[in-house]
Amino acid sequence: MSKAPVIRIMSLLGAEEDKIFAPYMRLAIIHGLASALMAVSMMGLALLVLYYLAPWMYQLLELKNFLITIFVLLLASPAMHYLSIRQSIKIFQK
Repeated sequence: MSKAPVIRIMSLLGAEEDKIFAPYMRLAIIHGLASALMAVSMMGLALLVLYYLAPWMYQLLELKNFLITIFVLLLASPAMHYLSIRQSIKIFQK
């Protein structure tokens, strides 16, 4: 169900942008963190399978690169959700 009518009505009634954005931003951050944790767990599972199926290939991977990738995923996912929700709400307000 789209929240576009609710957002339009709130903006027409004169609600401040912070009041309109707040519930959706919290939800975007929660969804972003959940998707980042799922991505990290899937990467860990893939590395575990790789370790048991091809141990020689596992040694080609560096731990430092893996940790950098995890860090980037944990930061990028909530940020992308936040930006997409914010953009969608601005479109609904027009």
